[in-house]
Amino acid sequence: MNGKRREYGIDSTGHSWAAWEKLTGSNLDCADVCGATGRILSRQTAFEPQLVRATLQACAEACQVCGDECEQHGQHGMEHCRVCAEACRRCEQACNNVLSALPA
Repeated sequence: MNGKRREYGIDSTGHSWAAWEKLTGSNLDCADVCGATGRILSRQTAFEPQLVRATLQACAEACQVCGDECEQHGQHGMEHCRVCAEACRRCEQACNNVLSALPA
């Protein structure tokens, strides 16, 4: 059976390799966007509202996409994906909270 699973691109958990590749890419993209957002927001330089707003929007979107992807895997018993989805939701909410506090 393992040979057939590999032949069809399915791992031992029943997930396709393409699904894992999508999940991994989403996680890496989200981590990069979150890291950049944190660095931009924590700088002790002049505040550029347009840049901060765009960065926060991108971070919230990346967290939503990643959270959705992780949630799907979390519903199939992947505990680490469920935990990741929760972290993404918290970060998405934090970005939206800061966005709502920014001057128009």
